Amino acid sequence: MRIRKSLLAVVLALVLFASILIIFSSLILNKAPNQQNIGEKKLIVVTTGIVADVVYNVAGDRVIIKQLLSEQDIHHWEPSTRDVLEASKAALIIYSSRHVETWIDKFRAAVPEGVEFVEAAENVEFLTVDSYVDPHFWFDISNMIKVTDKIVDALVKIDPEGSDYYNKNAGIYKEKLGNLHKDYLDTLSKFRGRVIITRHDAYRYLGNAYGLITASILGIEEEEISSSKMQYLIELIKKENVKVVFGEYESIDDIVDKFAAEHGLKVLKLYTLGTLSLEDVMRGEGYIYRMSKNLEALVEGLSIE
Repeated sequence: MRIRKSLLAVVLALVLFASILIIFSSLILNKAPNQQNIGEKKLIVVTTGIVADVVYNVAGDRVIIKQLLSEQDIHHWEPSTRDVLEASKAALIIYSSRHVETWIDKFRAAVPEGVEFVEAAENVEFLTVDSYVDPHFWFDISNMIKVTDKIVDALVKIDPEGSDYYNKNAGIYKEKLGNLHKDYLDTLSKFRGRVIITRHDAYRYLGNAYGLITASILGIEEEEISSSKMQYLIELIKKENVKVVFGEYESIDDIVDKFAAEHGLKVLKLYTLGTLSLEDVMRGEGYIYRMSKNLEALVEGLSIE
């Protein structure tokens, strides 16, 4: 009987000790909500796959990357309570631009003070179309080099010891971007001045950078264009002998298929990169891969006679 009581006392003591240990550990872990104060890898919260791609290529596994959205609408996303809590632990929150993440000020107000926000495309010159700022800056590859430089500066600021690592990786990544930019310039030079018709008005930066004229079935925010613009589009097809219309991998292309059938056009697809995810990047299907595929599709479409 005494042995049983002794064993029971030992068990209760162990349970009490374990409980105290769990509570003590929780207190330590919750001491500071910001990951900057935790002796682990720094948490970098990014808004989109475009930003995630750059951070992943520059920072590698030196940081933890958390992407807020991929399948959702970039321009009209609403943060959840969980998103805000996750962001409050970040050493950095990196977004593209107020012209892309139009909700960023509202999100910033919800996140506790002390968490630094970085505008990756701060040094990008945005295009304006009918008083509306075109957010699709990433289709000019030279803009992505500017974004990379901005992100490197932000990472070095919070992690000076990683400066050499970040700059070395950034140099490799920017060289790849530079080569892709040159591929676009060289490959599309023979199509300079040609017209491409796309599902929605997302490719003006590409057209401006690489010498193509862009037109679309839908507007910048995928709104229907006016009847006069549609008539212009139809006349453009005849005048420029357009043979192809470019749909989007990320969209259901009923509109494109219908338009193509009505005007005898072939359908090819481009990536908008709006739903690019960190997982895509990690398996080698990130920005450079998808932009390379876009170049192949453009060449195929423009080569049709």
